[in-house]
Amino acid sequence: MFDMLPNCRWKPLERDAWMRRAYGRNVMFETQGGTLTATLDRDHSGGFIYLQSQISGRMLVEVYCNEVQVLDELVSNEDLDCFVELPRTSGLDPYEIEVHFIPATHGEARIARNISFVTKTHMTAPVKKRVPFPTCRRVAV
Repeated sequence: MFDMLPNCRWKPLERDAWMRRAYGRNVMFETQGGTLTATLDRDHSGGFIYLQSQISGRMLVEVYCNEVQVLDELVSNEDLDCFVELPRTSGLDPYEIEVHFIPATHGEARIARNISFVTKTHMTAPVKKRVPFPTCRRVAV
């Protein structure tokens, strides 16, 4: 269902705030407060980024797309599991995406290194027709 963008990964803005750790074959970025950036080309307009991170403690997560805030979420000791919509704009500029993890007193975040992208056609699931239940009739005996 999710398309992994080829050669597209998060890049730490401050290298000393992030640590890479391997969990099996999955490489994750870990931080106690930092910013990740990514640049996507215009072919990904009108889609969604699947943002999935594990938060321990309390963290404020802010996502910006071309310097416009598209997500503001305070997360406490749970997983952040959401879709961030990329706005459609005219022009040929690429998408500049920033994800800020800001500790609210204390916190730690873990996020996958690769970016998952979902198109709008994958987001709309086909609607099943509702089949009415057969009615039961009482038969007089």
